[in-house]
Amino acid sequence: MAQVSHHGEWTSGFCDCFSDCELCLITYFFPCITVGRIVKVADRGQSCE
Repeated sequence: MAQVSHHGEWTSGFCDCFSDCELCLITYFFPCITVGRIVKVADRGQSCE
């Protein structure tokens, strides 16, 4: 996953999205799993339910 370093430089290249094959395949075939992971991180475990 691309992250920004403390100096404003990206830690991965533009075409490095395929470097994590597991995440790439899960996102392609089951996008709701990836969305759920993003929501969990964004909510820090807190949900609106």
